[in-house]
Amino acid sequence: MFEDRDETKETDGSLLGDPGHTPPEKKGHMKWQKPRLTRKALLNCCLVKRILSRAAPQGSDTSDSDLELSSVRHQPEGLEQLQELTKFTKKELQSLYRGFKNECPSGLVDEDTFKLIYAQFFPQGDASMYAHFLFNAFDVDRNGAICFEDFVVGLSILLRGTVHEKLNWAFNLYDINKDGYITKEEMLAIMKSIYDMMGRYTYPIVRDDAPIEHVEKFFQKMDRNRDGVVTIEEFLETCQKDENIMSSMQLFENAKAVMTSQPGDGEWLGFVTASVSDHKRCRQGSSHPRGAGQDLMPVFVLRALPVSLRLSWRLPGCTSWGGTESRGVSHLAGAMRLVQFQTGSDGPRIGLEEKDGGNVIDLNAFDPSLPRRMREFLEIGDAALAVARRAQESGQHILPRAQVTLLAPIPNPGKVICVGMNYADHCREQNMKIPEEPIIFSKFPSSVTGPYDEIIHPAESQEVDWEVELAFVIGKKGTHIKESAAMDHIVGFMVAHDVTARDWQMKRNGKQWILGKSFDTFCPLGPAIVTKDCVPDPHKLGIRCKVNGELVQDSNTSQMIFKTQALVAWVSQFITLYPGDVFLTGTPPGTGVFRKPPVFLKRGDVVQCEIDQLGALRNKVV
Repeated sequence: MFEDRDETKETDGSLLGDPGHTPPEKKGHMKWQKPRLTRKALLNCCLVKRILSRAAPQGSDTSDSDLELSSVRHQPEGLEQLQELTKFTKKELQSLYRGFKNECPSGLVDEDTFKLIYAQFFPQGDASMYAHFLFNAFDVDRNGAICFEDFVVGLSILLRGTVHEKLNWAFNLYDINKDGYITKEEMLAIMKSIYDMMGRYTYPIVRDDAPIEHVEKFFQKMDRNRDGVVTIEEFLETCQKDENIMSSMQLFENAKAVMTSQPGDGEWLGFVTASVSDHKRCRQGSSHPRGAGQDLMPVFVLRALPVSLRLSWRLPGCTSWGGTESRGVSHLAGAMRLVQFQTGSDGPRIGLEEKDGGNVIDLNAFDPSLPRRMREFLEIGDAALAVARRAQESGQHILPRAQVTLLAPIPNPGKVICVGMNYADHCREQNMKIPEEPIIFSKFPSSVTGPYDEIIHPAESQEVDWEVELAFVIGKKGTHIKESAAMDHIVGFMVAHDVTARDWQMKRNGKQWILGKSFDTFCPLGPAIVTKDCVPDPHKLGIRCKVNGELVQDSNTSQMIFKTQALVAWVSQFITLYPGDVFLTGTPPGTGVFRKPPVFLKRGDVVQCEIDQLGALRNKVV
């Protein structure tokens, strides 16, 4: 895979180039060395591709573009050989490959996409530079893209390899220039990127010079012969003698256990820089398990590597329902997208979308004892969600999307609770002060309609307007809920369109809002309830509305004044919340009524409301 080089060392154009700290006595006569990915399986990545090609039916085109999902899922001889190379079980490989090919039909992930995905797990910091280094470690062929084989073979080393193999992989990560040595500058670049990525999770707050201090300490420990560079032998010897580093190897055993016990949750593997328990402690506001004055290097050498978390893979150009591109829509592997649907005239059923716009798993066929309406399904609680998870893992009772009509995820909510003036940029658009308390109103539940149903333009109104909104759904009954416990009562998120008759909202009915908000079909919802565990941060989502393809609203849920938890705590002071209650959290700027001159919807218009990670509604006005 790597060609022989000249006697003199050549730089590969990486970020640091040749930092100039390789000693002349080592640099002058050394040959170019292969990157320290010493596992035979990793160096023979192309062999994996040939194995998959041989698994295809005879007479078929064996090009990379034709290595479809079926060739791996239904050719056990190919999986068995890949299983031998990677140390994954056949079921794990099927799960990994299914997620990869479903979300990445081209079979490749470029660096920009990798960074975008990676950043979702570290909203508290800047993960871009560390993602760059990690991408290069997985990009075995150095061609600017990671294929499934690159990723899964490297992942096998990290999760199932020996201690020696894992440390070799870590050495390769730190050896940025791939010259067979780690310089102090390379180690510092990695360390700074990790501190940037950790952000507020590095607590208490560390000094600006902390990365330099840690590198100075640990580099001196590793550079045993004091020649200014660390060789693979020095790296291995130092790490294997360090109790902290060796104890942190338990991280990988934890990841293995999660994959074994929860195959559905482990369909894709993400990246964190702390163990699961450390991460939870940080999220709860506790100090980082290793404070600023302690030696973080042993942890960062190994913990800045993959563990079992769901990872969303998306590529530019992936499209959603009806061929309509929904920018930034991510499908987290193992994500639960709960839907209400029907086929023909057999009435509503409960299901799971495999992805936004994908096929649907029929939950009522998987377990006939389940209710056929979402509200009753949610009232069962965690037991119902556990059944849905088992159905998702089973791969059974899958209906082609063409045979399915999606309804509103909750066609009959007990309450539709709405929030006015809840986007800072929307307030500025109207020259209004930021509200000191949430402004609560409601829509009649009878206004709810499906994600692709028609919006009926009432003859009684001449000023029908659009409003894209983030919606969330209550999954657990509660009253006087504390803000800290609010997420326990939420099952998931979806897209909402708060269609509004402005003349009835602002001029008629004593300027009371409810009639202008509650005409039939004035509340499209969907396309699915994306469970909360699959939305890393609901307050950092792009939110957009298009009318006849023209972008009219474009903002981010970070502009919300009162966040999800605050709304639950506020409203539950006055009314009891029940499973199936729906909250609409407000709209960003760009509505028709505040344009100059005002613009309103007319019959024949098509409105598309979309939110990153959730999907898109598409409704025609009739």
